[in-house]
Amino acid sequence: MDEALSSRNASVNTIREIIIKGLPVELVESRTLPTLSDREQKLSKAITSTTLRHMGEISYLIDKFMKHPFDNDSLEKNIMRIGIAQLLFMDSIPSHAAIHGAVELTKIRGKVRATGIINAILRRAQREGHEILAKANAHELNIPKWVRKNIISDYGQVRGEAIFEHMLKVAKIDLRIRDKDILDAEDAEEFFYNIPIHDETYRLRKKHIPVTELPGWDEGKIYVQDAAAQIPARLFNKLKIEGDILDACAAPGGKTIQLIDLYKDRTIQALELNESRIEKIAQNFKRCNLECPVTVGDATATEFGDEQFAGVLLDVPCSSTGTSRRHPDVLVSRTAEQVEALRKIQKSILNEAARLVKPEGIIVYSTCSLFKSESEAQIENFLKNNTNFERVEITSEDVGENKYIINENGELRTTPAENLDGFFTACIRKKKV
Repeated sequence: MDEALSSRNASVNTIREIIIKGLPVELVESRTLPTLSDREQKLSKAITSTTLRHMGEISYLIDKFMKHPFDNDSLEKNIMRIGIAQLLFMDSIPSHAAIHGAVELTKIRGKVRATGIINAILRRAQREGHEILAKANAHELNIPKWVRKNIISDYGQVRGEAIFEHMLKVAKIDLRIRDKDILDAEDAEEFFYNIPIHDETYRLRKKHIPVTELPGWDEGKIYVQDAAAQIPARLFNKLKIEGDILDACAAPGGKTIQLIDLYKDRTIQALELNESRIEKIAQNFKRCNLECPVTVGDATATEFGDEQFAGVLLDVPCSSTGTSRRHPDVLVSRTAEQVEALRKIQKSILNEAARLVKPEGIIVYSTCSLFKSESEAQIENFLKNNTNFERVEITSEDVGENKYIINENGELRTTPAENLDGFFTACIRKKKV
């Protein structure tokens, strides 16, 4: 295969695996891309991301143009999907290249009999696609009905619509500046600017600059981390007792690194269930020139002792619906049933953290979910069932005086409508015996 075909082939394989297995795009691409050149990987990622971001619109067109559509996870349908994505949403790829590439890939993948229909559907999409989609509601097509229903229930129609408007826009890259010396460089302002949440919180000015080419990247002076996600680790400044801090759901290690940077007088420990992700944690520690003990274990049932830690950080596994701007695959791979299963895991993790934390110690609970059932409701239910805990209010000082991202209970709540990831954080303290 030539470079373009190799990229398209990898995209089809990636999308099919996401649909069939419900896996995160990064995990799938770690298997589908390694044999490709850097250039091929870049093109494949762009095609995959664009297809996932517009999956509903693309599938709508295919179903409209075909009386008997291919199966959702079929090779043929996904070749058509990436072809339409290139035709309608990727100006950098000529239309003839998108159509020819799809037809050639169909032949190479052994589906010669489907080349005629794929060619016809793509040419019709080229002629009619933009006009048809202009009359449709992109939010309703690209955001699953069950997701929209939950968001409207949680936030109301007006705010819900504002969230939908931003859920699939491409997010800018946020950074945490670990060494402020790089800000003194003459060209620093060409790369990033400060976000008024903290003086370490910056946003990449030019979205097409690879983060690996930023000044200070190789030395670990910069770490990619959404502005809202930089808040939870800072809340341990509310600790009034001595003791260690545990990051109980540590991968990929960004919050652990932040804890080490912020609390040099405390021992930081990390726990991670997924052994395959521990290598990623190790890579990030190495780049940032840090060391930290990492225990492989289940945060719902750890081997740590009772009341062993002064603080426990819980960035719990969740639906990740708040990160759809960066990870549009979550709107393709997630199901309502998965969210229900995740809620049970979150509850178990919270209960285990309650055992681990000392009297007057704090638990910081966070999710990157837009659903209140995984966030606000989890804390509400926990406090009802654990009267020996109380909320510690997050203040405007904790969030750069941005009071609008603190809810009525003193918890952090952000959504894509604020140009941030959808994020929730609560701080709770075990009462003194």
